[in-house]
Amino acid sequence: MDIAIGIDSVKVTFELQRREAAKRNVAKNVAKNLTERQQLIIGIISENPHSTRAEIASSIGVSPKTIERDLAALSDIVHYVGSKKGGHWEIVYEK
Repeated sequence: MDIAIGIDSVKVTFELQRREAAKRNVAKNVAKNLTERQQLIIGIISENPHSTRAEIASSIGVSPKTIERDLAALSDIVHYVGSKKGGHWEIVYEK
């Protein structure tokens, strides 16, 4: 932070983080509070972004409804992009 004081004014300059760096920091803090199952979901999605909710549920051994609830909780980290049949998952931050 630079401060320059003139006769009739004060100038303050702040250094701001880049937008992507700020997103990563938020995602890091959010990732610390994930359940083991949510971490598994992120791992599966990072290996295959075209995984369906049913495939994720089957590989973890829970119901698709449970996966939907976890994905809703992960909405700040995991986003589905595109159409239902041709879309894919995107992760804002990967460990």
